[in-house]
Amino acid sequence: MNKKQSVVLFYASILVAISLLVQMTVYLIDPHHHLNVFTLCYHAVEHIGWKWAQYVLYGFVVYTLLLVFWKLIRQFWLLYQFYHQIKVSKVSSLTRYIGKDEDIYQGVVVVNSTRPFALTKGFVKPQIVVSTNLVNLLNKKELEAVLYHEQFHGRNKDPLKIFLLSLCASALWYLPVLKWSNERYKLISELLADRAAIDSLDSTLPIGSALLKLIKYQKQQTSYAYAPFAETAVNYRIKCLVNPKMTITWNIPKLMMVKSVAVFVLLWSVFAY
Repeated sequence: MNKKQSVVLFYASILVAISLLVQMTVYLIDPHHHLNVFTLCYHAVEHIGWKWAQYVLYGFVVYTLLLVFWKLIRQFWLLYQFYHQIKVSKVSSLTRYIGKDEDIYQGVVVVNSTRPFALTKGFVKPQIVVSTNLVNLLNKKELEAVLYHEQFHGRNKDPLKIFLLSLCASALWYLPVLKWSNERYKLISELLADRAAIDSLDSTLPIGSALLKLIKYQKQQTSYAYAPFAETAVNYRIKCLVNPKMTITWNIPKLMMVKSVAVFVLLWSVFAY
């Protein structure tokens, strides 16, 4: 488990998705572009007399691009609602709320909520938000561990990266390997953030204790979902805290890989005509 793996996973997935989306966009702008994959497909089905397939291909391209556009609009709307909610429920900065002025507390926003949560939101300038319930639930070291964890997400621009991977996975659903990449990246980013918290405090106890408290709280309050800090592969994260030498397996499910490769083979096989 290291940052290089997460970087390779992210850029490989984005490269696959962008290459396909660019081809689709070029196809709509200039249907006669000879170097475009979808133009070649269009002429291929035209050559063998599959008129209906031409409309299916065009509809497929339009559907995918509209889906991307819709999810972008929806995400920015949710982001707007999120910042509005922060403005409405904001109590104060964390330094004022707990009466401490350490660097780790700087710039953290506290919102009034009965749910214990900590999250990092924002694409350009990520911001850490914690709830009053979380601050009251955790002790000083546990809270600092959570903040170091979220700080790593902010430095690594994980909110933006996870959004892009989620967008690609949902819009290009016919490439299931992108969904696998999205889920795997989330797991790796959480493990790396946990490791950053451990390195900052020289102990696994604070971050582990914070996780266990949130799990216990969630079991008592069954109507609540896990807080973002504790929602991703909790059991796996705890195992890694107990055994730091534990590694992530990178074996992609065979059926998933076959399905993903089959999509590309299906597209490119049309060029033989």
